[in-house]
Amino acid sequence: MIRSDHGLQQGATQRAHHGCMVSLLRTWKPDSRQLPWVKAMLVLLALAAAGWVDYATGYEVSVFLLYAIPIGLATTFFGRVGGVWLVLAATVAWMGVDRLTGHQYSHAWIWIVNAANRMACFSLTVVVVSHIQFRRSVLAKRFVALSGGVPVCTQCLRFGAKDGHWWQGGAFLQEFAGAQPVSKVCPDCARHGYDRAGYREAAQ
Repeated sequence: MIRSDHGLQQGATQRAHHGCMVSLLRTWKPDSRQLPWVKAMLVLLALAAAGWVDYATGYEVSVFLLYAIPIGLATTFFGRVGGVWLVLAATVAWMGVDRLTGHQYSHAWIWIVNAANRMACFSLTVVVVSHIQFRRSVLAKRFVALSGGVPVCTQCLRFGAKDGHWWQGGAFLQEFAGAQPVSKVCPDCARHGYDRAGYREAAQ
């Protein structure tokens, strides 16, 4: 009985510790001041990993596309400027690894041309990731503006945005939905307009 009670007590203690750890993980939030440094370390670790794989495989196997991973992370975390800096760092890293693997060229300028080609490919990663981020921000803006209840003034028929600004109907669609309003007259308004015009002519 004593052993069983002791085992039950240990099990209860372990469950209590496990519950405390789960609650701490759920409530823990990273410090916003440390977050940029964490992102920078992640980018540098990804760059180091790509360089190590490039060195381990040798110059006969081209794995330079792995450098696109840290470049994409830098562009996502720090914007286009951060991506450009990582393009330069990745190019320098590739050049250093290429030398360390003992790759010999018949002419020295071939090494420079190959590095320029890698830099161009790395730059495409920045362009693609930046474009994806821009499109995501546009779609998020449209989703927030057009989802849920959209307030409409019953007097002037202007639309209320989330920031409190009131827009004319055409300007609201152009700003938040990306639509290009074209001036038209609907059939009902045209019919009422023609009826009023005919009434005026008959009255005259």
